[in-house]
Amino acid sequence: MVPEWQEAFMNYDNLKTLLKEVRRIKQRNKQNAGVNRAMTLCRAFSGLVQGQNNNPISPSKKDIESQYILVNSVTENGFESYETTFLQVAEEGGECEQEYFRKLDEEFNKVEKFSRTKQMDTLIAFRLQAEILQGPSDELDCEPKFEEQKPTTIIRSIKAVPLQILRHLFAFIVLHMLMYAVNVYFWRRCRVNYPFIFNIEQGTELGYREVLLVSFGLATFALTSVLSNLDMEMDPKIKEYKALTELLPLGLVLLVIVILICPFNIIFRSSRFFFLASLFHCIAAPLHKVTLQDFFMADQLTSQVQAIRSLGIYICYYGWGDFKRRRNTCHSDDVYNTFYFIVAVIPYWFRFLQCLRRLYEEKDPMQGYNGLKYFVTIIAISTRTACTLYRGFRWKLISGIFSAIATIYGTYWDLVVDWGLLQRQSRNRWLRDKLLVPRKSVYFSAMVGGKLNKVLLEHS
Repeated sequence: MVPEWQEAFMNYDNLKTLLKEVRRIKQRNKQNAGVNRAMTLCRAFSGLVQGQNNNPISPSKKDIESQYILVNSVTENGFESYETTFLQVAEEGGECEQEYFRKLDEEFNKVEKFSRTKQMDTLIAFRLQAEILQGPSDELDCEPKFEEQKPTTIIRSIKAVPLQILRHLFAFIVLHMLMYAVNVYFWRRCRVNYPFIFNIEQGTELGYREVLLVSFGLATFALTSVLSNLDMEMDPKIKEYKALTELLPLGLVLLVIVILICPFNIIFRSSRFFFLASLFHCIAAPLHKVTLQDFFMADQLTSQVQAIRSLGIYICYYGWGDFKRRRNTCHSDDVYNTFYFIVAVIPYWFRFLQCLRRLYEEKDPMQGYNGLKYFVTIIAISTRTACTLYRGFRWKLISGIFSAIATIYGTYWDLVVDWGLLQRQSRNRWLRDKLLVPRKSVYFSAMVGGKLNKVLLEHS
């Protein structure tokens, strides 16, 4: 089945030829002598005795006299092999039987050595995969003996693969879309006219089933790309990596972009164009009048900072040619580090500019306070990014202070201002007076779930 392994196959034709020769000699001896041998070759196998560690088991004298063959294990060039001794060489035809056992040893040891070599190659591939996925570390730089490192290397590789899949620029998007599908489901169940609220053309809005279809389709493509990449890398002869395996993630990104901008009326074109239009309005802030769908889109983008950052990694990894060497030198490049700072604050900057535009048009001071929330968040993200790149106690202290301020400010605004929590004098205890959904538990569940989801997306 594998042409490259043909040299390691058992040569059954040669062995069968030798067996036929042994059988022919035996039949000839029976005809000439008119007597049967005391034991057939089949019975000889039943008396096989295998030694361990070059020390054959010591059978009794009676057992030795009734046996034809002995099998011992020997070590040669670091590989354990087996050697058969035929005890009836002096009999007529014994040379042919001895040749058969010699050839059988040779074929068996060839397969055994090949199997163990492949196992070693697999372990080496696991080790290389672990180093690629985890990057250089002090523990790996110590280079302990490979025999001692094999179990821990396999464990690291198995743990690293799911971690990389979990952190993938598609895992965050799929998680976000799943949460959006849940929202759509409850909107429809509670008879909330969300197409009218978001100014979506009637009849073109996506239901929760369509959103789940898109999210699962994207997840399937992403997982297929990851598994295909790993499957190509697990070649037992892996010494030098092929650049083709690293082009799969880039191909998936390009495929998603092509589908997103495809002008043909396929794959929910109206929803794709609505998304692109809202995205353009976010980029054009504050030059464009801010509507509900615009700042709703900008709010969603603030939860996708890590996914947007991954685009920078793609540009660096493929643009700088690191994919050919399987090395990630992005953080050693000043251009990338600058981009790493900027890209994290872009969604919050969009939202900040939208608040300024609404403050200018509506003269509502609450928009100014809301803009201040995003400005503090921008400072917190910038200091946290600096702490990640430059480290040091000073950066940890500064990033910790601003992160705490941004978290408290943002949590208060989300729960109290947006959700209307802590309204003691309200007709609906702890909530605002007017509720679209009659069940209060839905609001409390949405508060907790939404906040946890946002924290997960922003800080993963």
